[in-house]
Amino acid sequence: MTSELSGFYRLSMRDRRARVAQVIGAREDELASLSPDRGLAEGQADRMVENALGVLGMPLGLCVNMRIALDGEPARDVLAPMAVEEPSVIAAASYASKLLRAGGGVRATVSEPVMIGQIQVLEVPDPEVAERAVLAAKDELIASANSGHPSLTAAGGGARDVEIRHLARLGEDDPCGAMMVVHLVVDVRDAMGANAINTMCERLAPRVAELTGGRVALRILSNLTDRRTVTVEGRVPFSALEGQGASSGEALARAIEEASVFAERCPWRAATHNKGIMNGVDAVLIALGQDWRAVEAGAHAYAAQDGRYTAMARWRAEDGALVGRMTLPMAVGTVGGVIRVHPQVQVNRRIAKIERAPELAAIVAAAGLAQNLGALRALAAEGIQSGHMRLHARNVAVEAGATGSEVEQVANTIADRREVNLRAAKEALATLRARPIAKVEPIAITTPTTTRPARRPPTPPMPESARASMSSGESTSGESSMTSSDSGTQKRYERQPHREFGGKVFVTGAAGHLGANLVRRLLAEGRDVRVLLRQGSNNEALEGLQIEKVYGDLRDAKRLVELMRGCTTAYHAAAQVSTVVATPELERDIFECNVLGTRNLLRAAIDNHYERVVVTGSFSAVGYDPENPQRPGNEDDVFYPFDDVLPYARTKVQVEHEVLKACVEGLDAVIATSCAILGPHDYKPSRMGLTLVDYANGRLRAYPPGGFDFVAARDICEGHFLAMHRGRRGQKYIISTQFATVDDLMDIFEEVSGRPRPRLRIPGPVMQGIAAVSQVALDTFAPSTPRRFTPAAIRILRAQRHADTTKAQVELGYEPTSIRTAIHEAYADFARRGLVPARPGTVGVAESAARKSPPARATTDSAASESSNRAATGS
Repeated sequence: MTSELSGFYRLSMRDRRARVAQVIGAREDELASLSPDRGLAEGQADRMVENALGVLGMPLGLCVNMRIALDGEPARDVLAPMAVEEPSVIAAASYASKLLRAGGGVRATVSEPVMIGQIQVLEVPDPEVAERAVLAAKDELIASANSGHPSLTAAGGGARDVEIRHLARLGEDDPCGAMMVVHLVVDVRDAMGANAINTMCERLAPRVAELTGGRVALRILSNLTDRRTVTVEGRVPFSALEGQGASSGEALARAIEEASVFAERCPWRAATHNKGIMNGVDAVLIALGQDWRAVEAGAHAYAAQDGRYTAMARWRAEDGALVGRMTLPMAVGTVGGVIRVHPQVQVNRRIAKIERAPELAAIVAAAGLAQNLGALRALAAEGIQSGHMRLHARNVAVEAGATGSEVEQVANTIADRREVNLRAAKEALATLRARPIAKVEPIAITTPTTTRPARRPPTPPMPESARASMSSGESTSGESSMTSSDSGTQKRYERQPHREFGGKVFVTGAAGHLGANLVRRLLAEGRDVRVLLRQGSNNEALEGLQIEKVYGDLRDAKRLVELMRGCTTAYHAAAQVSTVVATPELERDIFECNVLGTRNLLRAAIDNHYERVVVTGSFSAVGYDPENPQRPGNEDDVFYPFDDVLPYARTKVQVEHEVLKACVEGLDAVIATSCAILGPHDYKPSRMGLTLVDYANGRLRAYPPGGFDFVAARDICEGHFLAMHRGRRGQKYIISTQFATVDDLMDIFEEVSGRPRPRLRIPGPVMQGIAAVSQVALDTFAPSTPRRFTPAAIRILRAQRHADTTKAQVELGYEPTSIRTAIHEAYADFARRGLVPARPGTVGVAESAARKSPPARATTDSAASESSNRAATGS
């Protein structure tokens, strides 16, 4: 079993339960009691407490990535259920567990389960005589205590010793005289022990009174279980802390060490430091049906046992790693109590695979240590509010009335503005709902390339019978249409189960627009990434990222097998896309890179026994109806090879053929079909990125009409992830965000840049002629100059092709976001790099986008860096 559940947070709650059931080897219905409507029944609640009115629900989540070695045994992966209402707690623990995992996980040592029962004796005539009498009767008292607990003694537990303590008056204002306290030392085995110890103390009280000659008062256990403890230690290599908000991993480790020493010296800071630890401890205790109040009280008393309240956990930078150590009193049990009657507690115990009390104690303490690390990392790096308030922003967005995808957009807006309050959320929601372009209509298109100068005559109209066969919108067998609006599509497509893949990920095209975002998303998921780069290429998009870089050429089949060895999955995003005239030499380059390169990669994946490969497809390779190009095209539409299409489009069709051939040979491969991408980390830049830069700098003098589909960078990454984890073998899925006209884009460009749109809107036919003349001139005098509006681009704009993403939405659970947000993020990123004028808020947006895809190994985000920042201290 593995606790590394990459992308777990992105699943629906039902899918998460199904995923957990799969991991622990249970049936999905066995976890049904975790559903909000299947928890504790009224009758059960009425029997558990007095004056019961109902049942108060609390969010139940899962800490992932945890790995624990208990008492020298081999380390095992653990899924730790956590019940807590505070945002960021579970994410912080999961993220920190990922860091600790890099150092081998948490090592735990659990003491013998020995606890103390206290019998208070007052008015003792002679304390010394009384002490001798009690100790002389020790064997008698132990036997008497054990006589009422045959099951405990049979399990190897029971009363073990009797000790005496004398308590003098604290001062003149102390109203009581000296006291004598009899401590009964009991081994409680796998029980929490409270009931057994209290019963034993009650049983011995009359005999103790007789032996001491005093008056017995209280007879009860002590929650300061300083003899029943768990000690945990975890190491995080400096290398795992690189890129986490400090100049180096070692620098961050030193900063965390300084924060730890602050708590060790100062009781005011220690209270907050320890509250963060107990956020993790209590959440696991509640989920597993333990007396969390007893553990909390004992932990704080233990932290002050030397007469000064101090930090429970301590961190030191030593031997190339950040090392954390913590010892906590831990009275927990796996028998008796609420464990036997609460249905959800029983399921949670199965999820955590807990059989014995020491296992439970180790998980609880490991969660506390991880929570403390997550909090200190956030505090030492950028401050706790960075991630904590971003999560709180979601609650504020919901309170303001946001629903569905609005929640994330409103939350991001108010968090980026650092105005996380109800007024700001309502304003952001009103603004969002007033934008017509914000309505998501999932449709798509690809960025075209330049075709050769020779023009073909127009393709003659197609007979109706042929059109019916070519288009999936009508079936030759008389079946109903399969367009996105047709109910037949919903019957045909079904949500696919989630699959998890571990190991290192191989990525091609990582320096491109898609690849740069994809790599950041993988790192945010905590994945190890190896990227294939070409010597001498522009790899600026990958600077500072914690990735393994290998250099080679997709056309070198033998070398590629070696470079891909050691990885288990791959994202193949590399492609040759030309914006200059396609000479025969360039056409050959496009073919070799796109077709032969893909074939070589797929064969290398087969040779290296890859579990799955996701290949990036292009909407230009999706067929369409020549007489009605605006009809939404889907995955079943047949590509017409004789039209005036680009060499790039032809090669992408062949790429799909190579994928199917590889599937026949045994490879598990899926195609994620991309449209024109908009968003951050566009370093080349792309055609649309260049258009935005030119617009913002006043270099765009005119624009044509038309429209096409775009996909936000975050959406195409999400589509690739969903294709990896849910896609059916040999299938392709169109990923698009929404269709937008050029006028829509001008509206957003004007909004984001503050610059009015060009006054000149050139009619389509006129623009077609201008593009043709411009191409001839550039081909003659500046053939290497990138072109913004080529004849092919104008044709596509005028065709206004749409895409149907029904298959991706139904089978993968894909949900498109908004192009408006993508353009804002793209502009902010360009502003950060100095390519466009910075405007108020743009730098914050860029930094926010960077945080959502942090250049480091992190866990479970929205994301990406949210997971790394969700640290719960006592804030």
